[in-house]
Amino acid sequence: MTAPESISAGPCGTDLHRERRESRARKTAIVGLVAKAINYGIRLVSIPLSLSLLGRARYGLWLTVGSVLIWLALSELGISTGLINTVSRAYGREDWEEARGYISTGFFCYSFLAALAFCVVFLVSRWPGLPAFIGAPSDLALEARELFLVCGAVWASSFSIYAIGPLCLAFQEG
Repeated sequence: MTAPESISAGPCGTDLHRERRESRARKTAIVGLVAKAINYGIRLVSIPLSLSLLGRARYGLWLTVGSVLIWLALSELGISTGLINTVSRAYGREDWEEARGYISTGFFCYSFLAALAFCVVFLVSRWPGLPAFIGAPSDLALEARELFLVCGAVWASSFSIYAIGPLCLAFQEG
């Protein structure tokens, strides 16, 4: 006794579609693992290098500003998870118009967050209490504010490309 064609063929109509989707998912997982390994390798090399080039005080300042920006990164508000879920659902149904709508909405949200984040970073970098707040030595107060502004601006601008990773996951592309 064989299963009906609609059951054995899967929701998209063919086993080939399922096999391609699973192949892309495997490639995505492998590329993700390789990227993480490279990332950790770079960090292991850059920490001692940065410490020797910057000195203890400036390296500590760098880490503190980076930590503050990482905490601010939590303001992503779960958009990436929503984007993955909605786009992959539309992709699974082969509803390209719906997928395009979710993608454009995701890019708009990330661009809005980028603009908002830049405004926050700019205002905080001008705040006179910032160096004391992050524990910067008084001789590095101006440098702390400038570092926060530059790193914060780069971080804020990166919001506009945050959608790329979730879209690769949604489309199961590596």
